[in-house]
Amino acid sequence: MKDIVTDCVEYTLRYRYTSIGFPVLGSESVGYPPDEVVGWIVEALAEFRQSGKETTIKNVFIVVDPTHHLAVKHVSNTK
Repeated sequence: MKDIVTDCVEYTLRYRYTSIGFPVLGSESVGYPPDEVVGWIVEALAEFRQSGKETTIKNVFIVVDPTHHLAVKHVSNTK
């Protein structure tokens, strides 16, 4: 998951986009807990931020099914 997030961020930077969104994938079809998937996305974004690379990204959206209450709580606690 981290590699996918990093690849998406790199793509976003290459084309100088200012926003990026990540759906919480795998929580339904593969059975990963949604809060874990959100955690992996947040972790990968934090690692990228700590790398010190210059970025054009101003907005990051993590798209969570609102019925996944723990995942929604996880996202709101990482601001």
